[in-house]
Amino acid sequence: DTSAITVVAPPPPPPPPPPGSVSGLWSSAAELAALPTSGWAWDNVKRAADSDLSGGQLGTRDEHNVRTMAAGLVAARLNSDVYRAKVRESLRGLMANPMYSGDPLANLRRLGTYAIAADLIDLKTFDPAFDQQFRTWLDQARKHRMDGENVAQYHERRPNNWGTHAGISRIASALYLGDQAEVERAAFVIRGWLGDRTAYTGFTYGEDWW
Repeated sequence: DTSAITVVAPPPPPPPPPPGSVSGLWSSAAELAALPTSGWAWDNVKRAADSDLSGGQLGTRDEHNVRTMAAGLVAARLNSDVYRAKVRESLRGLMANPMYSGDPLANLRRLGTYAIAADLIDLKTFDPAFDQQFRTWLDQARKHRMDGENVAQYHERRPNNWGTHAGISRIASALYLGDQAEVERAAFVIRGWLGDRTAYTGFTYGEDWW
């Protein structure tokens, strides 16, 4: 007898964000201000933002970078210095740990997220002195060699998930640092990744039987 079984439908998807230009690396305060502070999507972001952000390490595969970015989103949406400070302290702790722990892919996946988080809280205005420290660290991290290659070199050699993660970190870091030449070079490489062989052909492929 299945008459007593109740099927609970999942919540409907949230509406798409309003149209408009995004002034930040990921989003602007104006765009985020139009988004709700209730519902399952907000609850998930807020829960991540409220989690412990200590102990971050660039070369570790966990969700510290995502949770730090979530705190940045909440800070921007609520215009909250409490969450801005939480992101700043997350970055401070991250910078105190080694850049590389023997896992290049972890670094490639995560670096860009921290640049986006710093942009979301407008770190350069919130804490200009610490922002200068973060910029120095970010520049060193993007240039740091991991198994012989830095972020840009992985982006230009690997046409797979390694290269695409590296591309996000390369571009986000360059945008945060105001390195327009690096952004333009990355865009040139992406043209080749999308199939424009007249733009870029420097990728090294592995098994290509497929």
